[in-house]
Amino acid sequence: MEIARRVSLPDKRNGTYIKGTAEAAIYLRERLRGLPDENFRVLFLNKLNRLLDDVLIAEGTVGNVHPPIRKIVAKALQVMQVA
Repeated sequence: MEIARRVSLPDKRNGTYIKGTAEAAIYLRERLRGLPDENFRVLFLNKLNRLLDDVLIAEGTVGNVHPPIRKIVAKALQVMQVA
């Protein structure tokens, strides 16, 4: 099941564009389907809405995920330097 899930995942290197919340929901639904734990992911986009990176920031239980803000900001700065 896990191999099939990973094969069906969108490839962020193919120039994925996310133009709104509906497209973000579709992208994340495919990405998070079937995972046993809660995942806090951050999608980093450029000003043209092209997906630069998709980062897992934190994992937890259904009602308890604590994403560290420092990690989000550090990754955003790193992504900006590369892009």
